[in-house]
Amino acid sequence: MKTDSLLPITIAFLASVAGPSSLLAQGPLSPGAAPAPTMKTLDQVEPRTPISSLPHSITAAGSYYLTANLTGVSGSNGITIEASDVTLDLNGFALIGVPGSLEAVAVPAARHNLAIRNGSVRDWGLDGVNALNADNSILAGLRAYRNGLEASFEDGLRVGQNSVVRDCTAEANGRFGIFADDGSTVTGCAASLNGDNGIVVSDYGVVSDCSAKENGFNGIKANLSSTVRGCSAFDNAWNGVDVGSYSTVRDCATYANDRTGVRANFGCTVIGCAAGSNAVDGIEVSQRCKVTDCSTAFNVGDGIEANRDCSIERNVCVGNGNFGDGAGVHTTNGPNVIDGNFVSGNDRGIDVDFGLRSSLIIRNRASNNGSNYEIVANNKVGVIVAAPNTTTAISGSVGGAGVGTTDPWANFSF
Repeated sequence: MKTDSLLPITIAFLASVAGPSSLLAQGPLSPGAAPAPTMKTLDQVEPRTPISSLPHSITAAGSYYLTANLTGVSGSNGITIEASDVTLDLNGFALIGVPGSLEAVAVPAARHNLAIRNGSVRDWGLDGVNALNADNSILAGLRAYRNGLEASFEDGLRVGQNSVVRDCTAEANGRFGIFADDGSTVTGCAASLNGDNGIVVSDYGVVSDCSAKENGFNGIKANLSSTVRGCSAFDNAWNGVDVGSYSTVRDCATYANDRTGVRANFGCTVIGCAAGSNAVDGIEVSQRCKVTDCSTAFNVGDGIEANRDCSIERNVCVGNGNFGDGAGVHTTNGPNVIDGNFVSGNDRGIDVDFGLRSSLIIRNRASNNGSNYEIVANNKVGVIVAAPNTTTAISGSVGGAGVGTTDPWANFSF
């Protein structure tokens, strides 16, 4: 048989494959590194510093947060920030004052780059948050209530130059609801029942998408070269919106304020605003201003009152002089341009009191006013045309009696 002859070959083959044990690869003799940690440290889980009692001073840059509602003590601030580059998160909790307490959050010296957010400050003797010494800072998501009601009458929220206040509310504070210094923006905020102005921005500021109601003076006050847009002001004890020179008020609504709806100083633009049922004028502008595409109705005084060097164009003024004495459009000096307005149901439609520097009055439409036009001598007035009525009904594609003129600059009475 061939079996015996194959046996030596098989044994030799297996021996060559197995080889001596000394020829096999060996593993490393030194031990490996220790296992890496798989859990975060406590500092990594919460790198911020907790605040669990008052009074508290922050003396180093960093991030801090409240752990609970905290109550202040008489004669002291709640939290004092004495460093720049600080974020203070109220974490949804409240800083609560007591009689004789000072400020919920105080910044007593010049600081930069602060953020204070997300909680309530109420019942403090002075300001709720006084960050007036902090520039380039943010106040966000704060609720300021009944602060500054002791003898000094202080504010709900205050912040320094070039800062942002957003999504905050301020109610029933002793003086201003919200104050922001030069170059700041206040957006998405509401201020009500404060003792003085609801929202104030100093020079070069912006107030957008805010509401102000039932405040003790102006609803919204903006100083030199500021912008107020998309805001509403209701039932404030003075003007609804009051802006300084070279400012713009755009797309705002004012109603039932105790004086004027929108008041603008020298060189301002008021565009796309609505002013109704205010106790004096709907819109009042000073010199070198522009009032365009606005609607005023049922104000006790004038719908729009302007001084001199103003352009008043494409506005709708209805029912002004309501329980008082007023015109749809009223100019008290000159020259001015009054162009393309519709005035109806006012004591006087277009009222021009001044003729030494002639105004230009063209393309206006006046209807059902006590007197459609009251214009002193020496002004430039497009011919006033009483458009004729149709004598028959119209049904179809032709008809009408014309408007009585082909003059493109004519004013109309109807």
